[in-house]
Order: sequence, then C-alpha cells, then structure tokens
Amino acid sequence: MKIICIITALPQDLSMECINSILTQTIPIDIVVLAFKRVYGGNLFERVSWVLNDALQHLRIEDFDYILRLSGDVILPKNFVESNLKDNPDLCGKSGQAQLIKVQPFIKHCGGRVHPQSDDTFLNLKFNLLKLKVQNCIVTPWFTRPNGATHGLKYFYEREIYLYKLGYEPHMYALIYFLI
Repeated sequence: MKIICIITALPQDLSMECINSILTQTIPIDIVVLAFKRVYGGNLFERVSWVLNDALQHLRIEDFDYILRLSGDVILPKNFVESNLKDNPDLCGKSGQAQLIKVQPFIKHCGGRVHPQSDDTFLNLKFNLLKLKVQNCIVTPWFTRPNGATHGLKYFYEREIYLYKLGYEPHMYALIYFLI
C-alpha cells in the first residue's frame, strides 16, 4: 500500500511533533508533501482548498492508494493509519485536520481536486451521497495550537455560512462558543 501525506500549513504553524508522528506510523508513509503557500483573499476554507488543490496538481496521486491529508498542528498516534485502514474505507475522517482519502474514488468522482470553497465538508458529503464507504477515525489524532489558542468568532461564522450553503442546518457554534 502506497500513501502520500499532504500537510497544509504555514511554516510557523507546522509542529515538529506533526512531522515525527507521520514518520513513526506503523504503516510507513511513502512521501510527505509540505504545502506552504500564503494565500490572500477569501476565507479560511477557500484558502486551504486553494493550497491543497495547488499541491494536488503538481503530484501524481494516481501512483498512490491513499492520501493522508493533515493540518500542520495535528499529532497522529503511531497506529493512526493502520487502525483506520483496517476496513478499507474510501474516506476516513470527517475533518480536514486529519483525513485518509482513497485515491481512485477521489479521482473518479472529484477529478482529484477538492471543492474550491470547502475542502473537507464537501468531500464527506459527496462520498456519502455516492454511498462510498465513509467512516469516522477509529483512532483519534490530537490537535495542538500554539499557547492553547483557539479559532476566533470569524472562523465559526464563516464555517456556519459554508455549512448552510452545503445544505446543513445552522448550529450557531460561534455564538455558543463565545457565550460559554
């Protein structure tokens, strides 16, 4: 099994623990691609999608079985890949912070690109609608942020707008997050 890992992050947001957790997986990762690009304009989801699609267009993903897609602040348990690929899913992980994407259905149904406005949510929705095998992570990754920082109100507001555009009911996470 051949796996390519693509990490979308700015250099200052990439943690060494993230790199170490990839290199120590019980199933080896064949190639690690660091997608460092500063994108101006758009919201966070659009910028991440642009960086991810830019990296994908320069890679021969058809040479791999899976894409391990990570954010630079994610630390994987050593058995993350092995445990999550046991049932041979087409997509594992509902969040863009850590996803395992089977390459063949990704190429066939998405053209090998993520949606330009929602890299992870749209992919989950599409794979589910096509009745492909989508599963939550069996082994959960850890997320780190410098100094314990969290997303601001703008992030949650934009997230709700894009979830609504994709057909989800608004949950008002941003309001609840800041009221608690």
